[in-house]
Amino acid sequence: MPQLSGGKADARTEFNAAMRAGAQEWIDRISRPGDSVTGGDSQVVRIGAQVLSGHLVVSMYAEGAAHPNSNDFAHVTNIDTGKAITLPDLFTDLQQGLNTLSTQAEALVQQNPRATGYSKSQLTPVAEHFQTWVATPEGMKIYLGEVASHAAGNIDVTVPWSALDGMLKPGMRAVVGS
Repeated sequence: MPQLSGGKADARTEFNAAMRAGAQEWIDRISRPGDSVTGGDSQVVRIGAQVLSGHLVVSMYAEGAAHPNSNDFAHVTNIDTGKAITLPDLFTDLQQGLNTLSTQAEALVQQNPRATGYSKSQLTPVAEHFQTWVATPEGMKIYLGEVASHAAGNIDVTVPWSALDGMLKPGMRAVVGS
């Protein structure tokens, strides 16, 4: 599980607590003996001048299922404020931001050969489709999950910050792109 030491105490505490809570959410879904949750390729994705980003991958197996399912959890913390950065924190107009994320994500998914036959309904401009994201210097990396076949695995896309210019709250690009 991604965890940090050092740095600003309030940012570190908020980030570490959020990552633990993300893992606990999946653990709490175990409902029967034989069900299990294991960790995957989780990491602290970015420690920038003003932002922390972490990605948690969990594999959940339900007893009797043919195979486990891989699930993503992500969290972004503003180092200066020690608070989470959520979609409403990013955009001056949340719906306009979601509309742009939807358009950009669909264009990027169409370029991914693994995503043939993807589900357009999972890319509509609603917050739940884009809430699992991390800040990278290049852009907003969004973990979309299984938008195509199970065999294709989980799909992610990175929407460049430049595609979101004009929609981000004043000063937010400097924070998330740091």
